[in-house]
Amino acid sequence: MNRNTLLQPWTNQRPHSWWQSLLVIAIFFWLMIQANAWAVLRSYDQLGLTEGSINYMELLAHNQWLALILQLLLIVGLLFGLHRLNLKVFTKRWFNRKDLIILLRTFAYVFVARMIYSSIVMVYFPDYQAPDNQQAIEGMFGHFHWFYLFVTIVIAAPLYEEILLRGLIMKYIFGKYPVLGALAASIAFTLMHSPQGFLDFMTYYLLSAGLTFVYWRTRKLEYAILWHLFNNASGYCVLLLLDRFGQYLLIPV
Repeated sequence: MNRNTLLQPWTNQRPHSWWQSLLVIAIFFWLMIQANAWAVLRSYDQLGLTEGSINYMELLAHNQWLALILQLLLIVGLLFGLHRLNLKVFTKRWFNRKDLIILLRTFAYVFVARMIYSSIVMVYFPDYQAPDNQQAIEGMFGHFHWFYLFVTIVIAAPLYEEILLRGLIMKYIFGKYPVLGALAASIAFTLMHSPQGFLDFMTYYLLSAGLTFVYWRTRKLEYAILWHLFNNASGYCVLLLLDRFGQYLLIPV
């Protein structure tokens, strides 16, 4: 695939696919919010809590298996809905050496860029705190079972985020305008992680831009999912080890 292909419209375009994709995205995230809210409300009733003692994280953790089942059902429903609407985001024969090289090369470039960015932030913004989304994930390790966190962070999130925020946005919503679609997908993914300022924004945008480019260049969503899965799995393993064995680490100060 040469660079000119980046400017070519996506194939498999159908009438109405753009608004159907928008509707799928909106419905999925609305149902996800409702599912978590239902699990939280059930915990609230079961524990007999008062308004002053509400803690969202603890309430969701109390019914985490219900929340997990609902989340997996939503993903199954998403895949079924895409099939019924004939919105094809996966490729039957997606693996080949050339695209794998594109993935590895882009991963290396983005990894270096993120390391340089982190160094700049540490030197020039020493008081910078991790994004709220990152702090929330770190806080989950004190409340949720490791298996719930593994499925949610490592499996579910990369799958539905890539399908909705890259697959549908780039291929169907902006299928005729690949450059605009790539920009929209990168920004949508970044904003979904609730950045509170420019530094937060760039923290997620660097990763998002890399994932977007891999999908844009290969036209195969599987590579973006693999990268996203690896990224989340790496963070998950580090946080799990710190949660389980952090007290045994001897860090000289």
